[in-house]
Amino acid sequence: MKPFWPLVVLLATGLAGCSDVEPTGPKLRPDDCLKAINLAALPAAIATCDAVIGAYPNDPTPFKDRALLWSLQGDETKSCRDLHQAQVLARRQPPSPSSKGMLSDLKVSLRSCPDPSQHR
Repeated sequence: MKPFWPLVVLLATGLAGCSDVEPTGPKLRPDDCLKAINLAALPAAIATCDAVIGAYPNDPTPFKDRALLWSLQGDETKSCRDLHQAQVLARRQPPSPSSKGMLSDLKVSLRSCPDPSQHR
């Protein structure tokens, strides 16, 4: 599971690092936030997620993470399928601040997905 987390941290840091603040270094463009992500490395990252899901099939986190990778790769059908599976698993967890946060994040992400019966 550890090899996957650097990618998640990189993605989260890259996503969180963009704002309306005027850059102080080299001239940045609005579309530079995700430019450092290596799209060629996505298949390897997805394969890592596959292994993590195999090891933790009842944990919603790797499904949610793989959904982001599928989306970056342009496969919204697989992304939505993983988001729906993450939601099913998250609803099975005991209520806690982290599970409530996960469900809230998934609810927002799932707004762009069709009904799950269309993925089967």
